[in-house]
Amino acid sequence: MAQNTLIARAGRGLLDVLTLLMRGVGALCAAIGSALLFLFQNSEAESGDSDSGYGFIDNDRIVSNEEREAKNSGWSSW
Repeated sequence: MAQNTLIARAGRGLLDVLTLLMRGVGALCAAIGSALLFLFQNSEAESGDSDSGYGFIDNDRIVSNEEREAKNSGWSSW
């Protein structure tokens, strides 16, 4: 009878260790997923800035290259 109790305790201990390992793996996967999403989000933002249709941001508004050239050449409205 005492031997069965020791085996049951050892089994519960192994299940506790397995539970902790699975929680750690879950947390690690969540951290890696968050890092990947952050990197993909930043890489997409960089590729969008190199678009030739946009020049610069003026008063929180994207000004196109054509509009900037029109202002520089003296046109009051485009």
